[in-house]
Amino acid sequence: MGRIAIAAIFSVLGFVNNGTVMAESFLQFSENKFVNSGAEIQLCGGDAEGSCDDCKRCCNGSIVFDYDILFIKYHQAGGVKTVDAANIVGNGDSAEFDFEFSPRFSLGYELSSGLGYRINYWYFDESAATNNGGIVSIDTSTLDLEIYRRVDIATCTSVEVSGGYRYLDFEQRDSSGFSDIADTTGPDRTGVDWGLNNWGGTLGTEISHQVCNNRRVFAATRFSILMGDTGLSNAGSLVDTTGSSIDHETTMIELALGWESTRCLCNGLTLVYGFSGHWWQWSDTAITADSSGNAELADVGFGGFALRMGLEY
Repeated sequence: MGRIAIAAIFSVLGFVNNGTVMAESFLQFSENKFVNSGAEIQLCGGDAEGSCDDCKRCCNGSIVFDYDILFIKYHQAGGVKTVDAANIVGNGDSAEFDFEFSPRFSLGYELSSGLGYRINYWYFDESAATNNGGIVSIDTSTLDLEIYRRVDIATCTSVEVSGGYRYLDFEQRDSSGFSDIADTTGPDRTGVDWGLNNWGGTLGTEISHQVCNNRRVFAATRFSILMGDTGLSNAGSLVDTTGSSIDHETTMIELALGWESTRCLCNGLTLVYGFSGHWWQWSDTAITADSSGNAELADVGFGGFALRMGLEY
């Protein structure tokens, strides 16, 4: 009986010991595979080499810099033309812009929680010739100061919400050609210089879906309401410029669709590159003239595409 009792005790101790070893092995497996899943497994088709653990950004903040090479075209409600083109039969002073190079820069800092801060600056300065020797020139820029937050809403899908302050500088200069179209030495008939400096609030949203191997597609929109001052220097044929140098308000709507990819380089540095399409509309931003030569405001638009190159550290 005593031998049987001793054998039973050793059997129980052996089971407990084996169970402890199994439990420790399971916990270690759980810690490696589930708690730190990025060590060997990345969701959405990614691989461990391209994961954020390799770039050492998961537990720290990141400095983010983006450079967008935009090729964008200027549009205007009613057509791009000098302000007194409505007085010319057939709108002979009409002009058309081409897709022009336009840079945009973004610099920010993003915490591991998805909260970030950034500055965006965009600039456009181009001219187009009219049909009878005139010139329309558009010189504009925007500056954004933003706070944003990125939140995961599904395994491979995230939403970014941003808000902040926008400043707009817009200047339109034009000359409608010559007093006699056949006379290329005649005086400039219009010589209008119109500008506005507006500032106000801006809100943005972006939805992003990771498709595979650190590649994502995204759709973004921005809405801004800006207010400020306008100014008009009229040396030409505008008949009525009343109210053209008062407080001004403009609404801006911007849409973007694109694709983006990332690649880890070394020492925590990540390369970002992508492609996107852009469509923007700004209300009551440019100046034009009605059939009587009276000044009136016109909506403007920008449309084109962008190539993005960026770095995250």
